[in-house]
Amino acid sequence: ILPNPKDFLTFDYFSPWKGEQQMYKLDIGWPKIPEYFTGQTFCVAVDSLHGLVYVGQRGDNVPKVLVFSEEGYFLYSWNNTVEMPHGIFVLNTATDSSVWITDVGTGMHGANTRSWEENANIADTTLNN
Repeated sequence: ILPNPKDFLTFDYFSPWKGEQQMYKLDIGWPKIPEYFTGQTFCVAVDSLHGLVYVGQRGDNVPKVLVFSEEGYFLYSWNNTVEMPHGIFVLNTATDSSVWITDVGTGMHGANTRSWEENANIADTTLNN
């Protein structure tokens, strides 16, 4: 028997190790235009300080990093310095705001961990094989 699709409209995830604290809740209206997801979504990070959601995706001829507002509106993407995103993390301190991406690609931009400024400019390369 297949599950009823309506059951997924109210999906909540609770952490078993945090005493039933709700971790996240499915929002079927996010993003506003899901057609922007043209590759395999591989990693997501939220910049709650600036209200941004970064999505790393893999695939041929797709933007590798998509940036959305917290409400799900597409803002911009970049593709020219990321090959195969594997992990993504947002760092906000009193003096720095950056996005860190682990890239496991094998080409010119792959096999490294880099930080980007909010405007998609490379700020630093920290590890390169």
